[in-house]
Amino acid sequence: MRAFRALGAMALGIDLNPGPSNPIVLEGDFHRLPFADAVFDLVYTNVLGHAFDLHALGREVCRVLKPAGDCASSPP
Repeated sequence: MRAFRALGAMALGIDLNPGPSNPIVLEGDFHRLPFADAVFDLVYTNVLGHAFDLHALGREVCRVLKPAGDCASSPP
């Protein structure tokens, strides 16, 4: 996330337990992202190996991406 922020991007993380005083990681479930539809140009994830439901995660990624948005991930 630091690399995206260093490039000037608004980068946020989602975690069930983000820990105390972590302003760039929001408490949440990536199977139900707390964002409106079509708001992000890019969604990056490194959690595919932790997803309980890859279809739900994929639907959420597609939902929050802008029409010309892109998704990237690191290997699970």
